[in-house]
Amino acid sequence: MFFYGLFMDEALLASRGIRVSGTRTGFADGFELRIGERATLVPCPGRRAFGVLMEAAPGELGSLYAEPSVADYVAETLEVTQADGSVVPVLCYNLPAANSPGRTRNTPRPC
Repeated sequence: MFFYGLFMDEALLASRGIRVSGTRTGFADGFELRIGERATLVPCPGRRAFGVLMEAAPGELGSLYAEPSVADYVAETLEVTQADGSVVPVLCYNLPAANSPGRTRNTPRPC
């Protein structure tokens, strides 16, 4: 799993009953972090979004993103580069473009 916002906090995840392991840093090339009412990654050539990779049971993540405050997020697979330079496919939850307007304070702009 690749986290780039609030859920990067292991203590927060633990408080919600989610056990993670294998925490390490990484980045997703071709994406930009947009923060506003909600945080999301948007495709943006030439940019890089940093975050944290963690391992967790798939069922736990589904329950995390079933909460009303984050229910609009959908799972997608991204390629993330780890600190050692290796690239791995990971699951990441993002807001779909259709749900993003008004959710981020950044005006959509070409990348």
